[in-house]
Amino acid sequence: MKKIPLLLTGIAVSVLFACSTLYAGTSDSDTVILKFRNNVSIVVIADESDDLGSVTVYDLNKILENLNGKIETESGTVILVVDDEFSDYYLKDIREEIYEKKKERTSEFHYAKRTKTFWNIDLGMNNYLEEDGSFPDEQNAPYTVRPWGSWYIGFFTIFKTKVAGPLFLEWGGGIDWYTFKYENTRIRMSKNDTGVDFTEDPRPDISPVKSKLSVAYLDARFIPVLDFSKKRGWLRDRLWNEDIGSGFRIGFGPYVGYRIDSWSKYTFRENNKKEKRHDKSNYYLNNFRYGARLQVGFKGVDLFVNYDLNKLYSDSKDTPGVNAFTFGFTL
Repeated sequence: MKKIPLLLTGIAVSVLFACSTLYAGTSDSDTVILKFRNNVSIVVIADESDDLGSVTVYDLNKILENLNGKIETESGTVILVVDDEFSDYYLKDIREEIYEKKKERTSEFHYAKRTKTFWNIDLGMNNYLEEDGSFPDEQNAPYTVRPWGSWYIGFFTIFKTKVAGPLFLEWGGGIDWYTFKYENTRIRMSKNDTGVDFTEDPRPDISPVKSKLSVAYLDARFIPVLDFSKKRGWLRDRLWNEDIGSGFRIGFGPYVGYRIDSWSKYTFRENNKKEKRHDKSNYYLNNFRYGARLQVGFKGVDLFVNYDLNKLYSDSKDTPGVNAFTFGFTL
């Protein structure tokens, strides 16, 4: 006996309803024969046409899967007996049907939403440019940054709202950190009344390891994005993100930030012992920052560049006139 698929069972139930009406009153007993491919047939015989509709309350899949109550005749015909003892077992589970329908409606609603939510992690490297567009190392400035080790990391909640056609708006906020690792490991930065000094540690008996400045911000961004993903549906392309799209996308827009913390760290070895010096200070850093972000993506890969349009330090003091930028990728 071949197992009838669930789809065919549904067809069978529908046919039973139709046939119960079609055959009503034709004879004292009604017979319905359902024929499927591969020479598979189901025969339903009722004493009266009104009794034929009662078959629809049973799950035909369960009946066909359980052959314990079968009777084999000499002609090879197999008869499945659904008697009073087992009839309740074969009844359809109405709760399961309701759950499946509710699940389907929920799924349809989910994919129809105009706004979807992502949790992004930005990883990259930092540097900055002088007012004339040059890098500080071209002028041998003491605050020259070593790109490798000047890490950027950000955690963001992003909402993607459909505007029209391929145009979307990605907006949201989070927290991120700049780290500027100085090329000269002996550099110590200090704050005074007039500005910030960058001086070398003069002690000959120490071995400097690293010197860096870290700044933390609360950020918000508003990025118009053209997403040319195929419209056959949203796909899961990242480990913890759904619905980011399945094709090429490009976005450009503004971001703003507010400084919530900043500190310097100086690490060195003295007498074969590693020492660290942490100094918390604002170092005349601007409390607010604003800039522009360019992001380009394809499927699960997104690259970005952030450029601060205002200076990293305040202009009112003797500080470096540099604009920070970051480039990297989004997880």
